[in-house]
Amino acid sequence: MSIGDPAPLGCRWSLAIVATLLAGPCRTLELRRRVGGIRLKVLSERLRALERAGCVARTEAPGYPRRVWYALTPTGRRLGPVLRPWAAAGVAWELAEMVLKCRWTSEIVLALRAAALRPAEVRARVPGLGKRRLFARLAWLEARGVVERRVVPSRPPVTVHRLTPRGRRLAAGLARAAARDLLALAAGRVAAGRVVVRRPPPASGGARREAASAG
Repeated sequence: MSIGDPAPLGCRWSLAIVATLLAGPCRTLELRRRVGGIRLKVLSERLRALERAGCVARTEAPGYPRRVWYALTPTGRRLGPVLRPWAAAGVAWELAEMVLKCRWTSEIVLALRAAALRPAEVRARVPGLGKRRLFARLAWLEARGVVERRVVPSRPPVTVHRLTPRGRRLAAGLARAAARDLLALAAGRVAAGRVVVRRPPPASGGARREAASAG
């Protein structure tokens, strides 16, 4: 899988499939029943993408009728410490998939995990994140109940962003992934058995000066 390919775990249903396979190998129809609500065609497409990413292995038994099982590879099982707590906390798979798929959103959520921050402070903690992209991502996260805005009554008034309870549950899993070097894997940036990290471009001189003044 090349760096330019879409992240397979950022696609709808992919996290639910991996989380289901954490319990053990499944045949196709059994997996569809356990995941629930997924069309067979979509399930087949997601399984092929997860195979290409090295997260899922397909085993076909000889004989007739054909019997096929899907199981997690060691790479896929590494996601267990992230997905199990998300499931226990009631984090919606669709929300987690969107956050992983959308560039910069996981970094912003992690930056807000420690404290409420002004936009300039968020940019200082996420190198390479432009101002326009930051506000677009904050609005996206706010619309999904992950982040909320708060105006601090000061002179002049200051707007800060902070995580909602839903956002804190999501951030806890992202932090576990980051601590285990799994964030790139969770976002699907995997190739030939290794994690491929998309490094942000170096900050410009103006961005560095703004970050320094925000601190």
